[in-house]
Amino acid sequence: MAGQFVIDHTFSIRGRGPVVCGKIVSGTIEKGMTFSIPSIDEPIVVDSVDIITSFQPRRRETGLLCAQLSEANQAAWRDLDVGGLKITVE
Repeated sequence: MAGQFVIDHTFSIRGRGPVVCGKIVSGTIEKGMTFSIPSIDEPIVVDSVDIITSFQPRRRETGLLCAQLSEANQAAWRDLDVGGLKITVE
């Protein structure tokens, strides 16, 4: 079953890969599922799904740690501005 996810922000962890933070709004998201983001020209594979507790009180969000991207897409990832984008993870 596909999941719907609203992105709050993105970042990268050196040596691990890109991370998408936000909220699952419907369905289920699991390791191995994929999604697309405009300006990234390869499927993005979910490597793990984690709950992240923010420094702000009572703010919890879901973090999707993703598999490494190609070098070209790593540069594009650093320049992403996708806050509020709703994606389908399948």
